[in-house]
Amino acid sequence: ASPFQAIEETFVQPIVQQQNGRQIIFLFDNVTSFLADSSNTKFRTDTLEKLHQLLTNNTPFTVIYTADIANWQQRAEALAFLDAEKQVEIKPLEIDDSLQLLQESSGTPIVREVATYMHNLTGGHPAQLELLYKKVRKREEKLGLRHITVADVVHIEQNTPNLRPSNQPKPSYDI
Repeated sequence: ASPFQAIEETFVQPIVQQQNGRQIIFLFDNVTSFLADSSNTKFRTDTLEKLHQLLTNNTPFTVIYTADIANWQQRAEALAFLDAEKQVEIKPLEIDDSLQLLQESSGTPIVREVATYMHNLTGGHPAQLELLYKKVRKREEKLGLRHITVADVVHIEQNTPNLRPSNQPKPSYDI
């Protein structure tokens, strides 16, 4: 049996049989990573499309995908099997929203200049902002730091490829 037939028989059909009128939602978070793996031949390039067909053809399922693809052309190519009118772009955050997100994530005050640098570095994209914050926080804990500085963020920036969106200029910081 093909892998997709096995998935249908052992996973999809039992869920449909036990649904009992409930709405079933599948969320595939960060399919960008999956698409990158498929372009590196870990998966066939049509794997996500075939899985989508399996989950949406004659089933009561709703399927949601999240992807971090800033380039519209790349997004259109990678997700061509999805209805374009059902795609929603999450816009970058405004600086105050980035500051609020960082404050809520940390539970402790973050200096506005540091948050501004992090916002400018990531272009306000929530996924990159979250990734950057986690890396900075890990460094803070490892070194026993009591607060985050722009220098800490710059250190993470220098050691994290693809942190900044390709269309985002490198931010500057004046002392």
